[in-house]
Amino acid sequence: MKRVLLAPSLALLCGPACMKAPDPATMGSRPDAAAAAPRPTLHFEAPEGWKEVDPGMAFYLAKWELPGGGIATFSWLGARDDPDFVVQNVERWLREWQVPDGDPLQDYTMDHVELGGRQVLKVGVAGTLTATRQLGGGEPRPDWRLLGAVMQSPSGPVFFKMLGPREVMDAQEPAAWAALEGVSFD
Repeated sequence: MKRVLLAPSLALLCGPACMKAPDPATMGSRPDAAAAAPRPTLHFEAPEGWKEVDPGMAFYLAKWELPGGGIATFSWLGARDDPDFVVQNVERWLREWQVPDGDPLQDYTMDHVELGGRQVLKVGVAGTLTATRQLGGGEPRPDWRLLGAVMQSPSGPVFFKMLGPREVMDAQEPAAWAALEGVSFD
């Protein structure tokens, strides 16, 4: 897998003292002022064939099933100005994978790209998805891919996460990035 290291890279952003990333499913309400920020309203025209489904969890803004398998989600975990929070969440995503060459924290793609006039952190990893709870559970899923994007809304970072079998992801990737060009938040 091609590695794109940022300056500073994910590892340098976090460092050895990095705390375990928060698990959105176990997060409670936060009493500080950041928790009082309004939940962003998502405006996103999903690619053809994506089936919108009940998100099932309060932190999801929206969720879709992909044609051929897999899911796509937008999530918001509260208004946060802390860049370490974004790093920790992305690291949590990466730890959900076994990759052919070893450590997913070393074998990923990441880059800052411009989408729809905004800077977005784009993340990718491929291998065996070991954390399958978000898909309803079951055995690890080999030969899967994750495509992610972290973008800013007026209420803090919003996380786009798309994962599925490699062939589905390869087919859906161009349409997903094109659709992300038009995403907006209120």
